Amino acid sequence: MNRRGQVGLELVADVLWIAGWLYLFFGDVLGDSVVITIDTCSGPTANISAGSSAICENNCISFTDLSSVNTTSWLWSFPGGNPSTDTTQNPPDVCYALAGTYVVTLIASNSNGADTATVSMLVMSGPNLIVSNDTVISLGENVTLFASGAFEYAWSTTETANSIVVSPQATTTYTVTGTDSLGCPSVASVTVTVLFENSVYVPNVFSPASGNMDN
Repeated sequence: MNRRGQVGLELVADVLWIAGWLYLFFGDVLGDSVVITIDTCSGPTANISAGSSAICENNCISFTDLSSVNTTSWLWSFPGGNPSTDTTQNPPDVCYALAGTYVVTLIASNSNGADTATVSMLVMSGPNLIVSNDTVISLGENVTLFASGAFEYAWSTTETANSIVVSPQATTTYTVTGTDSLGCPSVASVTVTVLFENSVYVPNVFSPASGNMDN
């Protein structure tokens, strides 16, 4: 806002408000001038910066205060996060265990008033990982295991394709970790049971019933 008026008979005043400060510009008919600055004692303007707009569940994120410099106190609220509140200017990282959309709130204040800022963030779960059913094979056979629904795969065999061929010598559980494009993981497993069709039972040479040694 800018207003021009006359003070007395010889001084002309300009009035200007900028960001809560009042500036008075005085000039006389001879061209001399003086500026008087007056603090109008305004409240702060709250503002937040988030480290990211989306994270994976069980991860943490940072929040930074970008409020105006006349802020003297801060009250943060992190529903669903850990910690859930904080009163420092720049809080410690906040961790989220469950997927969902969360709203972070900052109330910035000083002795002249308060202002509120909010920011929304998305906490994502891993992909919907689909894997082969548990299966049974005979010793010496092989089987192909499949996984789908993810962007990348990592099997417990160290292979990274979405399908692998295995031929275990004993019953084995294979684990695969699938990640989405953000890097959020999901884990699934497949058990391959191995049958020993030609196994031979060898009895004990001692008879537990008689206590005698068989000839």
